[in-house]
Amino acid sequence: MISCGIVADQNPIKKEAHPGKVVPRKIALAIFNGTDTTMANAMAVALRSEWTPDVDIVRVGDEPAFAFYPPRKRWIADSLLVFLERNNGGRYLKMAGISSRDISTRKGEVENWGVMGLGFCPGGACVVSSFRAKPGTQGFLLRMRSLLFHELGHTFGLPHCPSMGCIMEDAKGKMTLDGEKSFCYACRKRLQDMGWLRIR
Repeated sequence: MISCGIVADQNPIKKEAHPGKVVPRKIALAIFNGTDTTMANAMAVALRSEWTPDVDIVRVGDEPAFAFYPPRKRWIADSLLVFLERNNGGRYLKMAGISSRDISTRKGEVENWGVMGLGFCPGGACVVSSFRAKPGTQGFLLRMRSLLFHELGHTFGLPHCPSMGCIMEDAKGKMTLDGEKSFCYACRKRLQDMGWLRIR
């Protein structure tokens, strides 16, 4: 089980959809149908407590049909990022999608690798899924918080971090989200210097 990011220049989507336009300092929590409302609200609270941009919760309906991968009954995370960016229209700084579906991406020679999240690095969209985060178990909300912060960190240009315990650590196919997670000093400072993370 992994949470990973993809480098934006590996994707043909143009990130600057509205050149010269001032984009509001807002993050949209883009909620797909079937997502637990209580969890989504908790993620909005977590974002507002640590990140500086305002946060709106927006409903985006069902995952798009073009993202569905029938052989594994999964939704392709890369396609969900395309969908989220198309639905932004310059209204938000970042679109952070939350889904309850099983999502996947290509990993090396593996065409369909199950993931917990994916984000452009850097870019305007990320998506996380509760499917592999063990909903209903102790620590679920903390796992989702760490997962969301990890993928959002990618959108602001943070790569995977070699520091053990950092939110930006590469999970390398394992569940590493249990327990309270935070950014290491270097990752936190980078986000704070850019003005995206609160100084505490």
